[in-house]
Amino acid sequence: MKRTLLTLVIGGLLLSGQSAFAKPAFLKKAKELALPGIDTCLACHISTEPGHAKWNERGLWLKAKKQQLNVEEVDVTWLKDYKPTS
Repeated sequence: MKRTLLTLVIGGLLLSGQSAFAKPAFLKKAKELALPGIDTCLACHISTEPGHAKWNERGLWLKAKKQQLNVEEVDVTWLKDYKPTS
């Protein structure tokens, strides 16, 4: 029973990882690019609780850009074009 549950959890994580939005690599890349205001995951998220992530204005902008370009993954370099509304 425990093994089955563990297999399901790991499988779910692997599958969800393909479409996951937030990744530590995104933060690392943003820091390498010296993008202003990107210090933590909260630069794009209101909440980073696994499976329940909520995005702030910047994160929603990235999601919209991803959809607009019809690509599978966010490219952090897009943030060079981000202009906050507030």
